[in-house]
Amino acid sequence: MPPIDRVRLASDATIISTLHQFLDRLEHFVMPVAAVTALHRVRHAAKEETQAWQRSVLEGGSLVDELAEHALVAAGLQVHLATLAAGLDPSALSPVGDGVCPACGGAPVASIIVDRANAHGNRYCVCSMCATQWNFVRIRCCSCGSTKGVGYQEIDGANGTIKAETCDECGTYVKVMYENLDTTIEATADDIGTLALDLLMKDGPYRRAAYNPFLLRF
Repeated sequence: MPPIDRVRLASDATIISTLHQFLDRLEHFVMPVAAVTALHRVRHAAKEETQAWQRSVLEGGSLVDELAEHALVAAGLQVHLATLAAGLDPSALSPVGDGVCPACGGAPVASIIVDRANAHGNRYCVCSMCATQWNFVRIRCCSCGSTKGVGYQEIDGANGTIKAETCDECGTYVKVMYENLDTTIEATADDIGTLALDLLMKDGPYRRAAYNPFLLRF
């Protein structure tokens, strides 16, 4: 099992402390009235309500009626999980399954093709919650691990830096981003920035397998 236990996280009191520290920082920014209202509600929510929001995020859900609150809690959880993951020994992590983060058990938000020292052209899945990156061979489904029926789709006229990697075996897709072509790529932000690709894919036979806590599930 991953060393970060997601089942216990929602009831961990230190997460709420991290969330409140995160909200303290946000208060210094100019935000729309709706965002300020949501921030105030999250800050003053009962412990049980905050933990319910946290469980929803950790389970890959989206609270349609409380989107602003969901986004704030998700961002706080990302900070907390990334801090926990940064303290792990990378050499001690072991694969726990296809499409599963070896640090916290989260789903990938996307995969990236990198151009780094000693890793030219390698691919890494990026965790949607703790930002851990783990090596994953290319032309292989990030969801089911199949190497059969893997294809690539993108918007006509796009520059080829972000594509939908589709799998005929499980009928899903996860975006692949080519950091070796654009070094400014950031998996979570550019997943949101390429929502048009998701909208086009929605009309086809493939369903989205990646998870982004700042997007509604497709």
